[in-house]
Amino acid sequence: MDDNAFERRRGVRHLGQYKPSRPYPLTDGLQLIPAGWDMFSYGSARVRLNISYLVGSEILSDTELAEKYRNWLVFDAFALDDQFSIYCYDENSAGGIDTVPSDLIRFDEQNPDYKQVDYSNIQRYFLRTELVQTSESILSYRDLYAVYQTLDPKLRDLIEWYVSKPFRSHLRLGAFFNPNYWQLLHVTILLERLIDSPPACTHSFGKCPSCGVESQAHPSIRRSEWLRMALDSQIGVAEIVEEYARVIEKCISVRNKIAHTPTFDSSAFPNVAPGETHTYTSERAIAEYLHDSFALQSLLVSATYIGRYLLADKAFGTKHFAKLLPMKATGVGSS
Repeated sequence: MDDNAFERRRGVRHLGQYKPSRPYPLTDGLQLIPAGWDMFSYGSARVRLNISYLVGSEILSDTELAEKYRNWLVFDAFALDDQFSIYCYDENSAGGIDTVPSDLIRFDEQNPDYKQVDYSNIQRYFLRTELVQTSESILSYRDLYAVYQTLDPKLRDLIEWYVSKPFRSHLRLGAFFNPNYWQLLHVTILLERLIDSPPACTHSFGKCPSCGVESQAHPSIRRSEWLRMALDSQIGVAEIVEEYARVIEKCISVRNKIAHTPTFDSSAFPNVAPGETHTYTSERAIAEYLHDSFALQSLLVSATYIGRYLLADKAFGTKHFAKLLPMKATGVGSS
């Protein structure tokens, strides 16, 4: 289709880190049209984001197009692992119906705009393989979207839960609201749904002879064993299974505290001398998260990656489970 065919068409304005290199056809008559970019507020920072327009067939009403956009947005945020697109939608900076402006459309494959990428293979974004070496096959954005539309509603709900992360930042250090534990709670709920519960024991102790209350069902397998069994059946690599299991168990431990008593993040960022680097493996993150904010963030990032790898495999059959890379904190400035 002619690049200019979309000018003056009605579309939904989309903001995110990425945009396709050319007008990109999806399904159901939808097209994603790359446009320009702008600077936007993200908490206390300013970030450069790309602008695209989701354009539908001319018979779609604005209401129908807006609904299709919201459903597509969940997939897009997961496929590209882009938290900015959800943030902008929630802040009402994106998602509005507008006329596609001709002066913003830019198509230059020889000199692509910032983060203007080829959607015929989004493997490095979908699997986060820019972090590790991999030989996985090509993952087409359009093919993944076609699979997404056929997923069981429960899996689609989990994908929406993954992208609906609670995040909020403040200029003040030591602000009353700190999102770290809430983010950890959020990803732990996802992990538990992906792992599921162990089967219940069929034996019943009957009613209590004193109060008459029926005894509660209990799992037939210890939860720590079930966790490793479930991970092993999906992953099959003992080293990765054990590393993931330890992170998940610590997340559940923190979640249990949050669920039963007011629990505050009392960690602080340690002083890191200029040029000095602190390395946070998953083991260090588990051991030091209570007092070290770098360790807490490392634990949260590790849990999020585990959830992403498990969910991507269950939904799209990716079979990609990377080792957790350490997070590094390096001091800047002059000594």
